[in-house]
Amino acid sequence: MAGPDPPGSPVNAMRSSLDNAAKFFRLLARKRSAYPEEIQIEVTNACNLQCAMCPHTHGTVPQRDFPLPLFENLVQTNPAPKRLVLTGWGEPLLHPNFFAIIALSNQHWPDTAVRFTTNGILLDEKRREQIKELQVEVVTVSVDLWPDRQDIPREWRDILHPPSPKTFRHLVDYAADQDLMNQTPLILQALVVEENLEDVRRYIHFAAEHSLHAVHLARMQPYPENPVPRPSWEREQAMLAELRRAGREQGVRVRTLNQQSLPLRLATRFDGICLRTDDSVYITVEGTITPCCNLRDYAIGALGTPGMTLVEAWRSRKEKEFFDNQRPVCGLCDALFHRYRT
Repeated sequence: MAGPDPPGSPVNAMRSSLDNAAKFFRLLARKRSAYPEEIQIEVTNACNLQCAMCPHTHGTVPQRDFPLPLFENLVQTNPAPKRLVLTGWGEPLLHPNFFAIIALSNQHWPDTAVRFTTNGILLDEKRREQIKELQVEVVTVSVDLWPDRQDIPREWRDILHPPSPKTFRHLVDYAADQDLMNQTPLILQALVVEENLEDVRRYIHFAAEHSLHAVHLARMQPYPENPVPRPSWEREQAMLAELRRAGREQGVRVRTLNQQSLPLRLATRFDGICLRTDDSVYITVEGTITPCCNLRDYAIGALGTPGMTLVEAWRSRKEKEFFDNQRPVCGLCDALFHRYRT
C-alpha cells in the first residue's frame, strides 16, 4: 500500500521544510491555504481520565463516538489533506472502530499522513500490532508525571496526567519493537509547569535512551475551575529554554510552539494570527466543522448537510471572517502563541 514517507526520511524532511516555508509566507501575507492541509477529527469525546487541564472535563458536551459511516462519506467525497489528526476531546483508542477509521483513510487518502495522540493506557500489544498493519505516520503519547511520582501536591492531582506505570510499560514495549518504531515513530508530549519540571527532564532522558522521535512541550491553558495558577510567562520561557537545552545535549528533538523566533512572530503579526488557522480545520463528534477544538460553537459547516463539503466550509463567509479577525472569537486562548494573552 502506498503511503506517506516516515517522519525522519530525507524526503519527508524536505517536504516539511517546504511546507514550513510556504506557511511562513502565507502567514506573512495574511492568507490561507487553498484547502485545509490538516484535518483534525474528534473521533470520540469519551476518555478514561478526568484531567482538569483538558477541555474534555469542562462543559456539558454529551460523550459519543464519531460515526463510522460519516467518516467513510468524508473520505469518499472530499479531497485528501496532507495530514489527518485523529484526536480531539477524548481518548481516540476508546473508539470501537478506531482502526477501521485509519484503514478507510489509508484506502481513500493513501498519501495523507495519519497521526493521533493518546494517553497510552490502552496502547497495549494488541493495538500496537494493529498499528503495524496500517499506515500511521506517528503516535504521540501524553505524559506529565513520572510513573513512580508520589509527592504530587493535592491541588495538581486532578490537573496533570496522572503517573501511570501501565503507560510507561507500554512506552518501553513500543520502543523495543524496532519494526514498529521504524514504521511509526513515537513522540512524547507534556505540559510544562513548575510542578512537573523534573518529570519532563526525566522523560527527555527516557526519549534519548530509547531513541524516540521527539518530545513536544505544551502550555497549560487556564480554566476558571483550575485551583492553581500557571507559571509567569517569564518563568515558562526559562523552563522551555532549559528543557530544549537538555534535549540538545542528549540528542533529542524538543519542540514547543510557545517559544517562537522573531521571524515567526513577525509572520503572525506578533500573536495576531493563530498558527493553525491558515491551514487547519477541526471536526467534532457531531460533524460540526470549526476552525479549532476550542471553538465548538463556531460552525463554518456541518458534515451530513446536503451539498456541504470541506471545500465549501473552507470557502464560507464565516470562515473568512474568522481568519480576518480572530481575537474577538478566540478570546483569551493562548495555546499556540508566544506570549500569554491573559
